[in-house]
Amino acid sequence: PGECSKEYCRRSRVVGVKMCQHHREIACRTSMLQAQKRRAMRERLPDERQGLTHHFEITDRNGVAHDGYIQTGCYPDGRVGEIFVKIGKSGDMMAVYDTWAIAASVALQHGAPMESFFQKFVGSKFEPSGSTKNKEIPRCTSPVDYVARFILMKFGKEQ
Repeated sequence: PGECSKEYCRRSRVVGVKMCQHHREIACRTSMLQAQKRRAMRERLPDERQGLTHHFEITDRNGVAHDGYIQTGCYPDGRVGEIFVKIGKSGDMMAVYDTWAIAASVALQHGAPMESFFQKFVGSKFEPSGSTKNKEIPRCTSPVDYVARFILMKFGKEQ
């Protein structure tokens, strides 16, 4: 138990066992440690960083305008590393947008591919939706759709 001899390992392979129990446990532990190390790799942003602030407005079908702001923080090489989204005055939905932006920031800092991450949110549908004053994004299906398309437009490969 615990350790095994070379002879035991050799006999295990002869009878068709790829690895003795001892080496299987070591391989499993090593694999788990490598996975934990990959998950913990976070590329932090510098304390002082460039970014942009963008104001947008979504006018719904009732003619009501919903103001919002997108703020980004970038790595020195220009990659976006964090986003903040503020929409409306206050309340539950503002908290949901804020939480979504935090999740996006954490994903980006842990190496999530920016294009495929934000592409998942393009076309998400919920209110408020409608027209915008942005000529490149004249209509959106939700604030999340607008933010995702804006980030892809500004920071995607086809900038």
